[in-house]
Amino acid sequence: MLLASNGPPVTDLVPVRVHGHDTSWPPVLVFCVAVVVLGALFVAVVFLRRAWSAAHSARRGLDG
Repeated sequence: MLLASNGPPVTDLVPVRVHGHDTSWPPVLVFCVAVVVLGALFVAVVFLRRAWSAAHSARRGLDG
């Protein structure tokens, strides 16, 4: 039976951080998150303005 050559252990080839977290986000992911957040804010503002104008136009119809 042939065995692998005696090279360095796998842990020496690949750095292993126990309980380590990579805090850097790829730029594409940051861009996508920014687009989603800004889009959600824009949709919320448009929705609230339309709801406010609809409520006030319905109130004016009842008053006058």
